[in-house]
Amino acid sequence: MYETKYWALLPTADEAGGPTLLPELEKRRQRFLDLMDDCGLWGRVRRSLGLYHGIPDQDPQTLQPSLRVSGDEGEDLDASFNLFRSNLSLLKTYITGQKPEFDALATDESTESINATKKANQVLDAHLADSTSGLESALSQSVEGALVTTAGYLWVLWDYALGDIVTRDPEAGTVYRKGALRFINPAFTDVVSDPSVRDPKQGRWLGARRQENKWDMAAMYPAVAEKILEACKDKTKYSEFDLSLDTARHDTDDTLWVHTFFLKPSPAAPNGRQVTYIKPDVILEDLDELPGGHFPVHRLVPGQFLFTPFGFTPAFSCEAPQLLLDSVISTIASNQDALGSTKIQKKPGEPLGRAQLERGITVLECESEIKPLQLCNTPAEVFKAVELYMGFLERFSGVNATAAGQPEASLESGSALAFTAQRVQQAASDLVANYDLFIADVGTSVIRAYAIAGGQHSVGSGKYATTFTTGHQEPGPPDPATGMPTVKEVPSDFAGIDRVGIVRGNPLLRDLPGRIQVGTALRQSGDIDGDEFLTLAQTGSIDKLIQRRDNQLDLIHAENDALLAGNLDHVALETDDHILHIRLHSAVLSNLKVRNDPNARKTVLAALLEHMDKMQDPFTQALMPLLYAGPMGAPPGQPQGSPPKPDQPTKQPQLHGTDAESESKVVEAAGPTGRAA
Repeated sequence: MYETKYWALLPTADEAGGPTLLPELEKRRQRFLDLMDDCGLWGRVRRSLGLYHGIPDQDPQTLQPSLRVSGDEGEDLDASFNLFRSNLSLLKTYITGQKPEFDALATDESTESINATKKANQVLDAHLADSTSGLESALSQSVEGALVTTAGYLWVLWDYALGDIVTRDPEAGTVYRKGALRFINPAFTDVVSDPSVRDPKQGRWLGARRQENKWDMAAMYPAVAEKILEACKDKTKYSEFDLSLDTARHDTDDTLWVHTFFLKPSPAAPNGRQVTYIKPDVILEDLDELPGGHFPVHRLVPGQFLFTPFGFTPAFSCEAPQLLLDSVISTIASNQDALGSTKIQKKPGEPLGRAQLERGITVLECESEIKPLQLCNTPAEVFKAVELYMGFLERFSGVNATAAGQPEASLESGSALAFTAQRVQQAASDLVANYDLFIADVGTSVIRAYAIAGGQHSVGSGKYATTFTTGHQEPGPPDPATGMPTVKEVPSDFAGIDRVGIVRGNPLLRDLPGRIQVGTALRQSGDIDGDEFLTLAQTGSIDKLIQRRDNQLDLIHAENDALLAGNLDHVALETDDHILHIRLHSAVLSNLKVRNDPNARKTVLAALLEHMDKMQDPFTQALMPLLYAGPMGAPPGQPQGSPPKPDQPTKQPQLHGTDAESESKVVEAAGPTGRAA
């Protein structure tokens, strides 16, 4: 029988006994895990996880000594020299060595978009600067998970168990909080997607689980508190896919699995869906839309396991060289330990007291002379095998001795060292590219989470602290007519966030050396003075130094919006950066629609004329070099920083490309000021 209803839209409960959502979700989760096991990925990941912790051919959940005695009589040594973890850790350091940075970019020049872009940068910088937010460590752990287990995940979760208290319910004993962001790193078996879709980002649905305290869940959802306390961890036949040290359920456990199902908006489900539940049938939340319309769980993979929804990691290629290296080193160690001790010979009857022997010395008693067999001499081929397997590990991981800080003696020239180090960049190029996209996706989720939550928030501390609102209501003044209280709508700082994109920023422009380099360029152009440059060198903060110019840009963009709306109330003050105003106001005329609109054209040209008139005012000419040192403060035709002499004639500005009629219209639009005469 064919299905007639989209399974993702099934109800969570049906009194008539019809099909419900949770069994359908479980079937698809099991199918995803089946595919992972059938293609051999699960076994490879467990082996990689074991090698990463120095446990070859052992249960990765059971830690063992790195040097173990084996053999029937303890004659062998099993050694583990964990270059596998060392190389992957160096590769992780190469990826995360530079502090992650975000850059918010506006897709248009509207005032709302520009303001939202600035606020987004402040919020993201505050999260990265605040170590307690956990964002930077979560990004680093995602890279480690990707290298070891083929996929690293980061869940940007808005957790209502955190944040400031909004209200209390004394009768129920419940506290309601504003909520705050929480960054979680699910294991690669904690996230499932449509196994028939090769790229999970293109799939219609996603399932993720996280561990929570059952007592917190019961307090947050009092209506189903009893069911929550009775619920236990997932005990399906797929419990072996749990990477925890202990997969069994104990009476002393306070945690349980909380599952969330995300459904993207699509023609079949126009608004999407989000369901949070605890197995087997405890529904915590069922939303008839997906907040923000996107998955808040993001995946990072070093490479793709082609034609499957799984990732691939260079760790798989390093497994065999690591196992062979351990084997050959164990052979050398066993040989040296068994046959490398000191042995002496004596004839029968020769006096030799126990006090004359040191610990570890073996005495052989024999009539004839014993010929040395040199049993402790390990063949040279064995030591060459060590070098061979170490070379394979370097090649497969991409981390060579030069990248590890131990360049070979034969690499004497700088070009040779650079070429060798470049191999690491080539080996990690796919992961670096994926990491850039991963950071951009995470940054976008952070901003969208705040935009969805609404209200007023504070993020960060110290110089990175920022307060912002994402739209909320506040009590307003009483109505004069009725005396009744009113409600005031507070506009959102993220009003134009839909026209803002998040990309990975360049950390060189944000650390101290990079900021000083930028500050030097600003000093040379005259945008900042010596005191401001010193402030930059001491604090490493460039934001306040360009605040004056940013304020001018905000004003100009707001004026442009007003000019396009036909507002003639444009005011030019002596303190304006007139050259900057003229350049950006005139850019509006590049719009063909504005250029062909006589009223809009007249309004913009009148504003340009007003700024040009101000530039001819002696007071303004004397003030500009003081406010705007450098080229922007020097009037046209004047040297930088020197006002015109009183007896020096000034050249009147010309409106090029306009005829007499157009110029008369500009003068008329400027009003009866007499400045255009």
